Amino acid sequence: MTNRFLLLIYIFLSSIPAFTQTTAVFTHEDLTYRTGLELYQKQHYVAASQQFETYLKLGKNDLQSLDCQYFMALCALYLENENAENRVENFIAANPTYPRNTEAYFLLGTHFFDQKNYPKALRYLTEIDTESLSSDQYNEARYKLGYALFSEKRFKEALEIFNSLKKSQHFYTADANYYAGFLEYQNQQYDQAVADLQKSSSGNQYKNRVPYLITGVYYKQKKYDELITYGEKALQDKNTQNPNEIRLLLADAYFNKENYKKANQYFNSYLAANRNKMASDFQLKSGISSYKSGDYQQAMQLLQTINSKDSLGQVAAYYLGLAYLKTDNKPFALRAFDEARKTKNRNLQQEALFLYGKVAYEQSDFSESINSLKTFNRTFPDSKYENEANEIISDAYLDSDDYTQAIAYIESIKRKTPRINAAYQRVTYNRGVALFNQDKFAESIAQFQKSLQTPVNEQVAVAAMYWTAEAHSVLKNYAEAIKNYTFVQKTTDAKSTPYFVKSKYGLGYAYFNTKDYTRAAINFREYAAAMKLTDDKENYADALLRLADCEYVGKNYSEALKNYTLASESAVAARDYAVFQKGVLLGLLKRNAEAKNTFDEVVKKFPDSPFVDDALFQKANLDFEQGNYKTAIESFSRLVTEKSASDFVPTALLKRAAAYGNTQQYDAAVADYKKILEEYPQHPAADDAISGIREALANANRSDEMTDILLAYKNANPKGGKNTESIEFETAKDLYVSEKYQKAVMNFEKFVQDYPASANLSDAQYFLGDAYLRIEDKKNAVRYFEQVVAAGKGNNAPKAAIKAAEIRMTEKNYGAAVANYRFLLGASRSKKDQLTAYTGLLDAYFDLEKSDSTLYFADLVVQNAGANPRLVHKAELKKGKVYFRNKDFTNAGKIFKTLVKDAKDEFGAEAQFLTGDLLFQQKNYKQSLEALFAVNENFSDFAVWRNKAFLLIAENYIAQQEIFQAKATLQSIMDNSEDKETIAAAKKRLEELEGK
Repeated sequence: MTNRFLLLIYIFLSSIPAFTQTTAVFTHEDLTYRTGLELYQKQHYVAASQQFETYLKLGKNDLQSLDCQYFMALCALYLENENAENRVENFIAANPTYPRNTEAYFLLGTHFFDQKNYPKALRYLTEIDTESLSSDQYNEARYKLGYALFSEKRFKEALEIFNSLKKSQHFYTADANYYAGFLEYQNQQYDQAVADLQKSSSGNQYKNRVPYLITGVYYKQKKYDELITYGEKALQDKNTQNPNEIRLLLADAYFNKENYKKANQYFNSYLAANRNKMASDFQLKSGISSYKSGDYQQAMQLLQTINSKDSLGQVAAYYLGLAYLKTDNKPFALRAFDEARKTKNRNLQQEALFLYGKVAYEQSDFSESINSLKTFNRTFPDSKYENEANEIISDAYLDSDDYTQAIAYIESIKRKTPRINAAYQRVTYNRGVALFNQDKFAESIAQFQKSLQTPVNEQVAVAAMYWTAEAHSVLKNYAEAIKNYTFVQKTTDAKSTPYFVKSKYGLGYAYFNTKDYTRAAINFREYAAAMKLTDDKENYADALLRLADCEYVGKNYSEALKNYTLASESAVAARDYAVFQKGVLLGLLKRNAEAKNTFDEVVKKFPDSPFVDDALFQKANLDFEQGNYKTAIESFSRLVTEKSASDFVPTALLKRAAAYGNTQQYDAAVADYKKILEEYPQHPAADDAISGIREALANANRSDEMTDILLAYKNANPKGGKNTESIEFETAKDLYVSEKYQKAVMNFEKFVQDYPASANLSDAQYFLGDAYLRIEDKKNAVRYFEQVVAAGKGNNAPKAAIKAAEIRMTEKNYGAAVANYRFLLGASRSKKDQLTAYTGLLDAYFDLEKSDSTLYFADLVVQNAGANPRLVHKAELKKGKVYFRNKDFTNAGKIFKTLVKDAKDEFGAEAQFLTGDLLFQQKNYKQSLEALFAVNENFSDFAVWRNKAFLLIAENYIAQQEIFQAKATLQSIMDNSEDKETIAAAKKRLEELEGK
């Protein structure tokens, strides 16, 4: 029983004077009654009930008997006897005029109130006749009635009672103010709620409860200044209840006032006290506050755990992306913005979609950047980011090497910023260079002219003028070439570019090709002088050669000899030519001994040079012209024997025959003349041979043989009309030239069968092989090409060797390919064929895994590639791959690094990938990832290596146990790659990871 209830009992009992102020001598009956009351007062309800029951057995019909029944009913209630409540009610019903019935309802109501049985408390408290209650009883009854209504969620009635009670000062005033304020808070009567709650805080019971509710009211009213002032003062009292919740409200108040530093401080305090747990909306604000305060790591920790796919999660993803950007984790930022851009909030979607496209560009995912920013422009026309979006799209097209799309897009933009114009200048220039490299020179000129329309970058403009000149030069439009080279020369800004000096070299060739050797010499001389001072000396030796050629044509032999000598000491690719020409000039200067030594140098130092047979012939001819016939015969014999496929052979035979004649070796002379007539009947030397053989036969006393020889010669060179053999050959050739390859095959097949000894046999076999190749019958094609190679005669032998070797490479018959390329190397009459042989041997030996031979020919390709950088890149890559294959990672890495820097083609792309692979093999996973991401960044146009790089990126993540990132990478490959093999590989690897 509560103290208040005992107080009421005491008051009630003390109002019965008969028990306290009568005579001290009681009757036995009175003593029983009095004892019952005393026991009741002491809460001895069982004993009291026994005394009251004893008194009732006396059968008196007096007021004490009613009191006994009344108290017995109350004792049963307090003893929680069965039907005790009904007993009290029955008593009241049986005695409606009993003076204590009001107290009975009061006691019943407070009894059930104390037991928190609010429905029953309400039942009895509403029955009380409040007019008969004392003031204190009235206030208690009304308060408990109000609280019971409150507990039963009858808030309106409860508030009316609390509002009534709070108007006067009494024991329950603070309670009434507190609950009135609470209900007013619920009813959004915020000002009244604050007033009542503040009044309730005057009582110790509510002093520490009220601050949380009042800060909540200010929060609801968005009175953040009042909240901050009140809440921070409340937190100074250590006894204030719910301090952590107050800190959370303070954090949100500061957040809404954009004081993120203070907000972050209170959010952190809340998290520290709440075991890092927080509602998602507050967690989002906490993450944003951390981001705004510069605590990006904490921001990421908070934001990345908000996994909801609703607007909350999308806002979190947006700020998570910003935090990743601040920590330079762009791959993760990209995925965050990808999620954020799905929001329906237009402002947030605009920011996230733009940043997604921008970061995709920075990550070199140019295709994704272009697509997303195009979507951005369509979705948000006239956005504040429109110009920057167009700039990024333009740059992305430029960097992705998709020049055609880039040009079309930029030309469609209405408002072009300087950055866009700069991109247009660059992309049209790059498109022009690409077309130039594809030998589409006229088309390249058109692009260079477009580039020159927006000369934002003066150096690019100079480059465009230079390459315009180069294209005109290749097209033999030398007048236009000279005009553009001259523009470069006259442009002030050109002097700070490499094109100023290069244009002198180009001008030299333009004048050279128009036979203006004087101006050509001036430009070659100036170019050579400039290059002499540089480290790389690009085309320095070639300029010296052309300068020497100009002086040679101008018959300034001394100067020409000096420059050929300089070139021979400087050149790599054309050193053999320089030495050979030096020999020619020495011969012209009648320094024959030096000339012959120089020709010997060509033969000894450059055994694979196409000038070896020239040198052999020229040396022999010097001896011949000096009358040194014996020495001449030896030299001509060496040429005929060692260079049997040379074009000089017929002339060498003719000269040797004359030398034989001059030394009275007539039979030998006849043999040489006959060889010319039989094997080279249509060569110009044949006419001289027919005259020479007649004289040699006469001197050898064999003139009777002349008739048959003359008849054969006439058949081979009919004067009045072609013989059958020639007609059939020409007919088959006409079919070949007119691209009627099937019929050409039939005619040439018949020809080689009918005329196996024909002088045209090798040519027929070549045309037959090529006709088969054109109809894609490679088996027969290579058979005839290799017959030409085996014969080793005719102008078509080198071409036959090239085509046979190419077929053998496709068949992976690398040994046969090597044999053909080796023949080409010996039979080549041009630097082009020689370089083709070197390149082919490089490829074949690489596939045969012959490391030493691969490295040897790679160096020869590099030395002889001249102005063909692609061949240099290819050769260097093969060298690097040989080192990689042999686990020589140091040398491999050096070569790959140089290629990545210099080669912006497929060879550079592969080198970049192999750099990542090399680092992966060495378990340098972080560096490997950087190298592999650079494939996409710098070589995005090369899908093969980009796909391989992403697959290896996944393997790097797996090796580092970053399985989540590995799975995300593989899924991204499956979603975005267009290559079926790559998708299949990614799918298989992902399934393996899922199965673990």
